[in-house]
Amino acid sequence: MFLPNSLTAFRNITAAGDSAMRRAMTLGALFGSACQGGVPLTRALAALRHEADADALTLVRVRTGEAPVMIATTTAQVTGLDDDIAGRAVALCAEPALLRAGQMTAEPEDATTCTVVVAADDACVDLLIVRGGQPTLLCDFAAMAAPIWSARRAGVVETAMLDLARIHGPQDEVPVVSGNLLGSANPANLTRAELRVVTCLRDGLTPAVIGQTLDIAMPTVRTHLRNIYAKTGLRGLQEVCHRLHTDAV
Repeated sequence: MFLPNSLTAFRNITAAGDSAMRRAMTLGALFGSACQGGVPLTRALAALRHEADADALTLVRVRTGEAPVMIATTTAQVTGLDDDIAGRAVALCAEPALLRAGQMTAEPEDATTCTVVVAADDACVDLLIVRGGQPTLLCDFAAMAAPIWSARRAGVVETAMLDLARIHGPQDEVPVVSGNLLGSANPANLTRAELRVVTCLRDGLTPAVIGQTLDIAMPTVRTHLRNIYAKTGLRGLQEVCHRLHTDAV
């Protein structure tokens, strides 16, 4: 069953149509599941890549006046946006007023890299950049992607970016520190800013709320979290929160 918010995007697509249309509907359902938190966004992109016969998919966010950042990708062992994708994102967003959600920027007959605009406003543009794949199929999917993305559950982007940092971050094992993370001994040698973030996590705040509470941008929150993981030897937000709960007992 498709998401109610996305039904408008599917009205002109019938199950009795050609196989490309039916496959586009499958792509929409996969993307919708991830946007509602049913599966991790990276896993959904991997399924989309397979279904669309694409080489790679990368979801990118571009904010006005800032460098593009990666939300999720199917590329293994990635450490950041490559120059081609970053340059493509910046070029497309040079005039955001010309972009519209649901737009696909490449011509179907000669596209090797297609870009689906899943969200566009004056402050932020979200792009799904697809290398390879079937352009006609992606054109059909583009019309569905925007309303599905706009109806996504709160926190989907933040969770995906934290997962990306955990999965593709440094792979060297770091011993887990002992002692109370918020104790006076400060066993992980956290900075004051990192300790403030850890305190917020102990109090049950999400990364997005931490940014609002401490009046810092989400990229700064993510940087603090990466540093906390590296210093404590804990692998991700769930382990940190579990450790803080254990320390409090």
